[in-house]
Amino acid sequence: MKLSTSQLNQLAWSIDADGFLPHEDEAIAVALQAQATGVDSAVIGVLADRSIPAPVRERAFGQVVIAMARAEAAASPDWALAN
Repeated sequence: MKLSTSQLNQLAWSIDADGFLPHEDEAIAVALQAQATGVDSAVIGVLADRSIPAPVRERAFGQVVIAMARAEAAASPDWALAN
């Protein structure tokens, strides 16, 4: 399942409101989506590792989502034309 930008934004707000632990499954889905998008970063492993403390994984979530947005923007010719 691929999460849209809107869904990723909503997930970020939910993590902020509820904490990270209720959103473990979604975090794993984001990590898998990042790998499928072509993001090559160690923070994907941090996000997916349930043994790492929640605050560290929360920061990793933000970094992974940013990396996904950059990868998708770089792959989009429309984005290149707009700049």
